Amino acid sequence: EIVSLFGRGGHQVAYTSIKSAKWSQQLGDEEILAIGGGDGSVGKVIKELLNRRLADSSYCLAILPLGTANNVAKTLGFCSGVESAIDSLRSARYERVDVGKVLGIPGHEFFLESAGLGLIAELMLKVDKLKKENKAAFNTPEKKMNVALDQLREVVLAMESFSCEITADGEIFSGKYLLAEVANMGTVGPNLCLANDATPFDGLLNIVLLPEDERHAFASFVQGISEGNSGQYPFKSIFAKAITIKCDKTIAHVDDELLDGKGIEKLSAKVLRGPLQFLLPR
Repeated sequence: EIVSLFGRGGHQVAYTSIKSAKWSQQLGDEEILAIGGGDGSVGKVIKELLNRRLADSSYCLAILPLGTANNVAKTLGFCSGVESAIDSLRSARYERVDVGKVLGIPGHEFFLESAGLGLIAELMLKVDKLKKENKAAFNTPEKKMNVALDQLREVVLAMESFSCEITADGEIFSGKYLLAEVANMGTVGPNLCLANDATPFDGLLNIVLLPEDERHAFASFVQGISEGNSGQYPFKSIFAKAITIKCDKTIAHVDDELLDGKGIEKLSAKVLRGPLQFLLPR
């Protein structure tokens, strides 16, 4: 169906599935690489390009939003469905997009959305466990989002805080936190907005913090989202080009991938300015 939509738009299209073991070897000299899927699929393809040093090739990237949260697609303006995304290619604008680079953790070098310690990683661990126990609770996008929000509230009330020292472009902050997230984009996980002003176009990363003493206030905020309320939680945030977080041994993630389950004691990251070229809707 998607191939047909491209054809009706006047495009010649080749298709491959990232479920194929050799999908990356089938990338040729196409002008546009349109990634159909959610945040995990988008991240998988882009990280393959970055690892192969193909990001500065002739590829222009586009996204067909087919996932649950679609945080990356929404951030970049692909928020009106597949047909609209395909139609937009004719009049799209070229834009360079920043990427976060993680230092010192082999196999987890890049992130599009965020990398961080504490709450988001704890949520991912809890949700992964629930999926194994009850797959039926995750068989629609709506169910997935509802479960994630319910678990987010439970996790923030139950998890232990951690001490950390943050160095952001030479400036030092410290305290006890439930969340220390280095964000390239403003929305992560179950469409949780960390910062409206975080953008992958400004050459900066945003360090988002949730202090321990805001545990119950944030839990109430999440409960409100589950009940249909809107708004943004007033996280503490800091902008910087390079960040190092030293902490108690704490569970961590890079985009949708959990790191060593035993936790890490240091997370360092810097921004890569504009290595990706996208065709974005006007």
